[in-house]
Amino acid sequence: MKENLNELTKEDVRAWTKDLIINKTHSGLQIQLDVLKLCSGGQSYRLANVEEEAKGIDGFIGDEPVSIKPNTYKKTINAGKETISYRIIYYTNGSKGVKIV
Repeated sequence: MKENLNELTKEDVRAWTKDLIINKTHSGLQIQLDVLKLCSGGQSYRLANVEEEAKGIDGFIGDEPVSIKPNTYKKTINAGKETISYRIIYYTNGSKGVKIV
């Protein structure tokens, strides 16, 4: 591990940071919007603001706060440790787009 750290360049860190902030964050927010839209049934929906996110809320369908997780979350160690007091919407994201599970 130490060898790998010593071989890192500033460009490696810049590329990783750009991928995390630009690509993955944008992609994650777009998936959340897609999930909210799919589950809204014509109701209003929106992403959570910073204060709401701090409470574990990812978005709202009407007035209902929801948490949005990939289906793979069920198999993680956090799934057994976390208490989420909002409805959890699980999804998969494949070649045909987002699907609610």
